[in-house]
Amino acid sequence: DGMTIKLGEICAGYGGLGVGLGLLTDVDTRWVADVDAGPSRILARHWPQAPNLGDIARIDWAAIEPVDVIAGGTPCQDLSNAGHRAGMRPGTRSGIWEAMAHAIEEIKPHVVVWENVPGARSAAAYSRLESGAGRLGGGADRPVLRALGRVVGDLAGLGYDAAWTSVRASAVGAPHRRERVFVLAWRPDAADTLRVLRDRPRGTRGRRHEPTDRRRTPGHSPWLEYAPAIRRWEEVTGREAPPPTETGHRGGDVLSPRFVEWMMGLPAGHVTDTPGLSRSQALKALGNGVVPQQAAHAVNHLAETALNHGFV
Repeated sequence: DGMTIKLGEICAGYGGLGVGLGLLTDVDTRWVADVDAGPSRILARHWPQAPNLGDIARIDWAAIEPVDVIAGGTPCQDLSNAGHRAGMRPGTRSGIWEAMAHAIEEIKPHVVVWENVPGARSAAAYSRLESGAGRLGGGADRPVLRALGRVVGDLAGLGYDAAWTSVRASAVGAPHRRERVFVLAWRPDAADTLRVLRDRPRGTRGRRHEPTDRRRTPGHSPWLEYAPAIRRWEEVTGREAPPPTETGHRGGDVLSPRFVEWMMGLPAGHVTDTPGLSRSQALKALGNGVVPQQAAHAVNHLAETALNHGFV
């Protein structure tokens, strides 16, 4: 199709959404935004031409270069079932969605991709509708508005239609569950961009290499039951699983960031070869990231849904 998508990635982390979109079409990352030191190093290494805009709540979006797609996984700590469930409210990290919405309002990209934890389907979000007894939701034991509804509602108010889905990483072959919610939103003039995201065959691009030194899956008993899952992901990613553990600074085995990187479906060294990145920074970035193959599958499916059902 020859179309290259211009991308801006918000709360970019290690750039997982951009890498995922790159499995569907050619992507030109024009700018990124992340405030954490670890991800900032990773982003600068892979996309040196793309300025890191930093704190999205402090940006004058009118001065930022327009892009075709804005993608972002705004902070999930207040939505996650593993967190405090503070919800998407003013003063919470998950409330950073409001700043992303301001970026979308100003830049008006053709397409928006938002990714988050499954808790987005149930965590409460701020709403003026629930401010008094007897109003919508009054007396109910559940929130009148959840985080996913807030995101879709805000996008609708900005002129975007949307579709959403939940995809587990295991659905694309990964050896772990890591379920995520994906929203794809589009303007009425976004058909060309949606076709690009729909028509490219799913899966990784480029030539898959055959491992030259094929190690056996770790043989001690705790790993034996996972051997089939590990082999399946090796086939999908086209590269061999690194050893799951490495020797820690104080001796003994610790989790290997290179193994986590492989489990997340990233190219070898995408995170772990970043100069100046500590082991803890690598693990934090990997723990907050998205599996690119999972993101590609979700976006491809949602673009197909939008086009096949005549939503555009």
